[in-house]
Parts: sequence; structure tokens; C-alpha cells
Amino acid sequence: MARDAFIDINGIQALKRFIDRLSGGIKSTRLMSEIATFLITSIKLRTARGEDVDGNTFDPYSKRYAMFRAAQGHPINKVTLFFSGSMMSSMDYKATSDTANIYFLNTEDRTGTSNPNKAYWLNKKREFFAISEEDQREIENMVDDNLDNLLRS
Repeated sequence: MARDAFIDINGIQALKRFIDRLSGGIKSTRLMSEIATFLITSIKLRTARGEDVDGNTFDPYSKRYAMFRAAQGHPINKVTLFFSGSMMSSMDYKATSDTANIYFLNTEDRTGTSNPNKAYWLNKKREFFAISEEDQREIENMVDDNLDNLLRS
């Protein structure tokens, strides 16, 4: 004959709270914001060094553009994609709990050139707006650290 049984599991409420905190922390706007900020910084630093996403030196400026830059008092020995700084400073992001979108604000430089359009065309010749393998590893570390922190708390 079957009997009614009652099982008392100690700590079930604490386990529920832990699972709720863990599941809420895996999807994190804060983490996505940190990743986006890291990527923007990485792109800007790499570009300032004159390197594309693969770490290769950018192709030199065309002769015509090099003459224009020189006439404006800008260096021509290293391609950095920083003429006025407008395009790079227009880089921004939006983060949600599970995505980070990096983009160029729909602004113009002092000549009236669209910063997103400028970035698009510059990226075709010199791929700077992308995630490198090193960036991917760092993002993986950021996610791992976030999970470790969640599991410890």
C-alpha cells in the first residue's frame, strides 16, 4: 500500500536564490557595456598604431591624398585614419542584456562628410572596424571572469 511521504530538502530556498542570481547575471547589460567599451578602445588603439584587424600595417596613403595631408600639416609616414578625429570620436555602442552593438553615430565631420559613410569606405580598403582574434580571446576572458564572479558570490 502506498504511503504519503514528505521530503525536506534543506537549503532549497538558498539554491533557488542562487539560480535566480546566476541566470540574471549571465545576461548582463553591464557585461555587454564593458565588452563594447573594450572593443571600441581596442579598435582605436590598433588604428592609431596603423594596424588593421589582423595586425598588418595599413597600406600607405595614395600619393594624391598624402600630398593633401602634408599640405594640411598632417603626417604621412604612418596611416592612422585620424585626420580630424571626427570619425573615431563618433564611435558609440548600445548594449542590452545579451548584445553589444558598436556603430558610428550619424554625424558629419567639419567638411560635411558622413562619419558612418567615411568609416564604411575606409574599412573596405583598410579593415579596422572588426574584432581581432586577440579581441575574441579577451572577450572570452571577460565572460569567464563574469561567470566566476557569479559562482563565487
